[in-house]
Amino acid sequence: MKKKFLNLSPKMKNLLMAKWIKQYVKRGLSLQDAQHAARWKAGEWKLSERMRNILASIDEL
Repeated sequence: MKKKFLNLSPKMKNLLMAKWIKQYVKRGLSLQDAQHAARWKAGEWKLSERMRNILASIDEL
């Protein structure tokens, strides 16, 4: 069973966030949008309407 993101060590959080950001950039998002999407995936941020549309366009929602 995977550990929840909040229970990970700071080092593991950074590694996982970097992995997610790289995946989003490969899928065509800008670096800033990829960072927002990774924060959302980690459960830290709520999605704005613009980010909701962007993630829906890459089938992430």
